[in-house]
Amino acid sequence: MKRLFSLLFISSALSVTLFASPVVDLVKKQTGLNVKVLDSKPLKSDKDLSLITLKDEKSGTKTLAITNKEGNLLFGVNDVVFSVDKDDSNLILSSLGALKAYNTNVMAQAGVRNVIASLPKKYIITLPTTNKAASHTDIYIVSDPMCPHCQAELKDINNRLKEGNVHMILIGWLSDQSAYKAKEIYDSINSLKTEKEKIALLDKVYNPAYKAKQSDVGFIADMTKNLTGPNKVQGVPYIIKEDN
Repeated sequence: MKRLFSLLFISSALSVTLFASPVVDLVKKQTGLNVKVLDSKPLKSDKDLSLITLKDEKSGTKTLAITNKEGNLLFGVNDVVFSVDKDDSNLILSSLGALKAYNTNVMAQAGVRNVIASLPKKYIITLPTTNKAASHTDIYIVSDPMCPHCQAELKDINNRLKEGNVHMILIGWLSDQSAYKAKEIYDSINSLKTEKEKIALLDKVYNPAYKAKQSDVGFIADMTKNLTGPNKVQGVPYIIKEDN
């Protein structure tokens, strides 16, 4: 059985490799884009055609296409699919749905990264990892102090710190208290010397029973507006994990 699985894996890998070079060269010649062939699945309705997934090396987005066995013909796929074989139709439509969700997330992360990069450093709360092996990993967490899921995420902060350096960006999305709490944390946290003190402050203010005083939260409101919306943060906690 293990030998069978090994042969199937090798066969799949060879299939991708055979398509990769001519398809990559074709796309490069026609569009100037550098792409990578991630996956190849043969279509049952025509043994000479395969469904392939391409990834743009620069943007990280993926494209679904159909190519012939020589890899010298390539055409994109849309939602309108007709095939005598239902398996082919289901494969294409399910792959297309997954790809659209993936691309939406990639574009959202790019938008969020751009906003984070423009923020003054004092509005990014950095907690260094407790695991030296994870020192090259950065985890960005957009968080609302009044969000129950964000509160649960904070309770697990010690495990997060084992995965990499944590960078928290606090927004006031759910309520006025969200913004007041974010402002109170930002006003105090940079003066604290130890990570333990910083986490203690976060725990204190994130507590649902804690009430922050009303204050000027103009910058918090602007930051929240810039980080949320279409192709950006649409739910919190919003987490981006990067390996450098």
